[in-house]
Amino acid sequence: MPWWVYAGVAIASIAAGFGIAAARAGRREDWLRDEDVNRQIDERLEGMDLRSRPRDEP
Repeated sequence: MPWWVYAGVAIASIAAGFGIAAARAGRREDWLRDEDVNRQIDERLEGMDLRSRPRDEP
């Protein structure tokens, strides 16, 4: 086979590896963001009185 076939396969393999790594990093960031949002919600709810109280009539 010509050399350019091997070079093309090598470049495609490297590009696929970077694509997989980027996809994993993106999912990891989404997971961290979700955890961060959940933590912030928990912190806000801690200080709130969540018991039911009567609503003001309009």
